[in-house]
Amino acid sequence: MPPSPPAHGGGAFARQMSSLLRGLGLIALFCTAGFSSRAAATEPPVPALTVILVRHGEKASSPPGTALKDQDPDLTPAGRERAETLARVLADAGVTAIYATHFRRTQQTVRPLAEKLALTPTVLDAGANAELVQRLRVLPAGAVALVAGHDASLPEVIAGLGGPRIDALPATAFDRLLVLTAPRAGPATLVRLRYGRETPP
Repeated sequence: MPPSPPAHGGGAFARQMSSLLRGLGLIALFCTAGFSSRAAATEPPVPALTVILVRHGEKASSPPGTALKDQDPDLTPAGRERAETLARVLADAGVTAIYATHFRRTQQTVRPLAEKLALTPTVLDAGANAELVQRLRVLPAGAVALVAGHDASLPEVIAGLGGPRIDALPATAFDRLLVLTAPRAGPATLVRLRYGRETPP
């Protein structure tokens, strides 16, 4: 696992993120060409799909006695700050599609970036991981998608796209930023980063 970048919200990390995504795209192109050398002689390699996955920002506590299925808290001030940081970090990353779950906290996490890029997030049920994977797989070549999900669902999405199997994110972790690059052929690669205010491991 590469070392995590410093926990901050600004320009330098955002520029590094854009450079990283461009670099991963080039690597994926070379991988695709390597796995499809015969086709490469007659047609250019197909750009890879890039999926950026984050957990929702810090959330408020639900009232005591609220059933789990009815718990839908908003982001806390720290969570809203993290959403704004995410928008700054990914502003120039070439995001073309945004996905969130039916819970407010994921929608609020992606809202600043969606408004900045004039994109309408696609909202799916939190348990619809298979549908989300299918929607991601049919995005145009070279697409860059942002997915805001939950501690247990993000590993399922990564595995569904051909990435490595990882454990569920810790309940206290809100600063993880996972970048999955999925070429047309060959294995997907996963880079683990952090953004914004650091949270416990």
